[in-house]
Amino acid sequence: MKKFLRFFAIIAVLALAVYAAFLVYDRLIKKSETDQWDDLEDWGYEFEDEKQPEITFTERIRAAADKHLRKAR
Repeated sequence: MKKFLRFFAIIAVLALAVYAAFLVYDRLIKKSETDQWDDLEDWGYEFEDEKQPEITFTERIRAAADKHLRKAR
């Protein structure tokens, strides 16, 4: 019985980890380009020409952190 409960607990934790990874992917990585540019422009980033540079993963994380910090204030 203990082996079954341990196995079930491991499966449950792995399922939660996969779900959390999906949420992070969906929120930060799969975000549409329009939303990314709007967020960056809202936070003060200015682009000199019509063509907007590619956003790196680090910039997305930084922009998301800025947004949450502004909401907290």
